Amino acid sequence: MKRITGVLIALVAISAPLVAGSHDKPAKNDKTAAGRHIVDAGSFGVFVNGRRIGTEKFRVEQGPISSLATSEVTIDDGNTRAAQSSEWELASNGSLLHYRWHEDSPEKGQTVVEPNSDFIIQRTTLKADDKPVEQPYVLPASTPILDDYFFVHREILLWRYLATICEQGAEGTRCKPAPTQFGVLVPRQHTSMPVQIEARGPEKVAIHGATRDLNRFNLVCDGTEWQLWLDSENKLVRVVVAGMEVVRD
Repeated sequence: MKRITGVLIALVAISAPLVAGSHDKPAKNDKTAAGRHIVDAGSFGVFVNGRRIGTEKFRVEQGPISSLATSEVTIDDGNTRAAQSSEWELASNGSLLHYRWHEDSPEKGQTVVEPNSDFIIQRTTLKADDKPVEQPYVLPASTPILDDYFFVHREILLWRYLATICEQGAEGTRCKPAPTQFGVLVPRQHTSMPVQIEARGPEKVAIHGATRDLNRFNLVCDGTEWQLWLDSENKLVRVVVAGMEVVRD
């Protein structure tokens, strides 16, 4: 089968029909005011030592002109409370249109990332009256965002990996056995970096007390290995990294 290319095509070819399930048409409330359709939405629970310390509520919409991924993360580990949100808009070719990160606690601040000619510009404001601090990156607009704490960004990166590295056939998804490298932008850290993704194949995993057949992928980022599992609909179901576990509710 012809290789699927581009993250937006991945949203159409991989995610949309699977989210719709057995329905021929999406439900009426699956269409947003902007004419986009919801391809994934829900929440992830964040656990440390078996105790839930946080939640990420997310939503991914796909449309003919642009796609939008929004997320809200709240953390309360008994010592620290944190709340932040992100909004990532992609053009129909998968290139960045706009990214915004906002923090309400423990501190306040926001950063906006947008393409500018041959560069990407990040503008960060820590106080309401401050002038934004600009930071340019010599990166193409096609560079994926992989910000801290937003697990839905990992899901979208895996969709890009599936669309550009793997092939869809009658027997399912087949990925190259060798690790593949992507360049990503991490706005919260004000840096870009290479990451490596490797498909590890199917595994049986216990989720919410039931054993499920999931596909595992390893993501190595800044020397840390993330283990991620997608279900048969290519939705992110579980993440394990550095003593933390993230599970779809």
